[in-house]
Amino acid sequence: MRLFKCDNCKQLYKSGWTEEEAQAEYDGSLWNVPSEPTGTLCNDCFEFFKEWFAKQTPADLKRMREQNEKH
Repeated sequence: MRLFKCDNCKQLYKSGWTEEEAQAEYDGSLWNVPSEPTGTLCNDCFEFFKEWFAKQTPADLKRMREQNEKH
């Protein structure tokens, strides 16, 4: 097991996955948007963002991507 810090809540956690398992999950997920920065989230923060993301409209997501590209 390895330790990781959640990029949202900043808490330290023990990972239940190997690096290879985590990368495989990310590669196959909807969160894998190559043009956008990524981070590592704990389960609680991931669930929060997953619910939040599901509530966004396509227009909201487009606007966020456009704002991200400006930075």
